Amino acid sequence: MAFPTQINGIEFLSFPLQDSDGYFESLSKLPSWRPFEYFSITTQFVSEMRAFLNDPSTMMAFRCHPKDFTRDPCFTFPRLAIAILKEHARPAQDRIVNLFKEGAFGNRQACPTASAFCQDRVKLDPAFYKAWMAKAVQFYYSRFPRDHLVTTWHGHYVWAIDCSTLTLPDTPETRAAFSIQTNQVPGSKTVQGKASFAYDVLNEITIDALLGKVQAEKQFLIDSHAQYLNSSVIALYDRGYADYEVIARTLASGAHFVIRCPTSHTFKVVDDFVNSDATDEIVTLKVPRKKTRLAVECGWPLEVQVRLVKIVLDNGTAEVLITSLLDRDEYPAVEFKWLYGKRWGVETGFFRFKQQLDAEKFSSKKVHNIEQDFHALVFMQVLESIMDKDQDHEMRTKSQEKHLKHEYHVNKAHAYSSLFGHLVDFFLLDEQTLEHHVSTFQQEVRLSKSVIRPDRHNPRHKLTQSERVKYLQYQRKQR
Repeated sequence: MAFPTQINGIEFLSFPLQDSDGYFESLSKLPSWRPFEYFSITTQFVSEMRAFLNDPSTMMAFRCHPKDFTRDPCFTFPRLAIAILKEHARPAQDRIVNLFKEGAFGNRQACPTASAFCQDRVKLDPAFYKAWMAKAVQFYYSRFPRDHLVTTWHGHYVWAIDCSTLTLPDTPETRAAFSIQTNQVPGSKTVQGKASFAYDVLNEITIDALLGKVQAEKQFLIDSHAQYLNSSVIALYDRGYADYEVIARTLASGAHFVIRCPTSHTFKVVDDFVNSDATDEIVTLKVPRKKTRLAVECGWPLEVQVRLVKIVLDNGTAEVLITSLLDRDEYPAVEFKWLYGKRWGVETGFFRFKQQLDAEKFSSKKVHNIEQDFHALVFMQVLESIMDKDQDHEMRTKSQEKHLKHEYHVNKAHAYSSLFGHLVDFFLLDEQTLEHHVSTFQQEVRLSKSVIRPDRHNPRHKLTQSERVKYLQYQRKQR
């Protein structure tokens, strides 16, 4: 299945992209005083994001009512989109004042009020940020390979699909839209939602993100992620996805998969493999009886060939991986431990999303605004990752050339902070200064770099309910 062709009427190209027709060059709105190809790849990328934001057709597609943004309000569509992105965890009036100081409102004499912002934000469809992210992802996979800034494994992109729980504001509206979780304490209730990412672990790029009720993790794959899978992708799944339906849907998209399978009570052939001395075996997996009707309705095969690979973790525990990568010569069994270990990248992505971007500090208690915040921060995470690619590559290359003891890469926390500070420069000010602002951002990123510590492990402490509440209320603010 291909990349979605449109969101709210905005057309998208097929995925992965081929730019042979010069699509991105034709869309470019760069100033005429310098040819497009002379700009750095990062400047070209920012210019594309800016062009999409300021395109009148984007505003018409993602306004909530046909009459929205028809007058000349203080918060135009681009200004409102950046105001929602900017310092979302701070009080609304503080961030509006900062936007005003940075020149986001042009020659306007008076600073807008927080009330004006809160009234205007209901005009912007949260799907805008999802579409903006899709444009960013398209540009990255189309243009960045030319600069050798896209990493693959055996010619495949490696995506991990997983979920994480978000604690949400407790209101009657959020209780109706999301899930109410309880514990052993009488009367205790917490509103929570489940965030699901399809995440490129080798390139640290979120491909698709959903926020919904707490439910079976595979349901997010069925509802949305599956449409992004294609023949160039290897999908990594944790044990919660060890299901025939997940396998069938992934294969139907043309993608490959690697799933960590529970060592008991899953498929009989897996149980037999666990109890044998075999470490690498190709077996036939038959559809479970309760899934037969669904398989017939969807046109899936009633049995598929899969490969079972037994790996031993550093602590001596044996794990079983089930995969569609059947060619033992091209995909040796010894490589699967490293490959599946890359699934941890999506966990790191969730950590950065929730901790460094303060995703659970929602700027509003309304469901519409919560969805805005969620998709806006996912877009920010993608924007930062793409904008740092050339600097990250340069840091790693110089570390190797100088034979340093450790390799260095971009410090994400510092990069997020710097990026928030440059949003107005990139998207709202005079475009002729764009290259200068991108260069300034890159210089700031180079000032703060982090050591890459391979095979670094920390003991995993499972929090009790009371420890988790204390962590969310206090320790998270002390970072």
